[in-house]
Amino acid sequence: ALSPPSTSRLIINLLFKLFIFFNCYKYCYTLFVFIVNKLKKIQILMAFLVLSLLVTSCAKQYYYAGISENTAEEIVSNYPSNNYSKELILNLLGAPLIKENNGDLWIYISSKDYGNETFRKSVYKKTLKLYFSNNILLDIKELSL
Repeated sequence: ALSPPSTSRLIINLLFKLFIFFNCYKYCYTLFVFIVNKLKKIQILMAFLVLSLLVTSCAKQYYYAGISENTAEEIVSNYPSNNYSKELILNLLGAPLIKENNGDLWIYISSKDYGNETFRKSVYKKTLKLYFSNNILLDIKELSL
């Protein structure tokens, strides 16, 4: 199956037929080259405009991964006065990314990026290490990456 000819091919074919019909080689050839060069510039310009619209028109937004920032801050600020159990931490933060030391060290990660799908800038990346003793939260170490 043949594909239909493009607009630029139709124009080129028409100009070539005019070139043959009028038999004015020098002037028709110059006109032919001029129009073909203009079509190439228009196609390049259109491709550039479409590409620039795709890159710049994407909405910038925040992208979150890991645990909730607010819940983590609440636990960090209140853990000395509250006795958080492992079950309560599981309900608040979910399952940890890593469990070590026979389940007495839980590691969570949280990150926040800003930008669009193509270009993102990291706002923060945090790692929370929760240390337990007898199923009660004993200490928290917060690492910023």
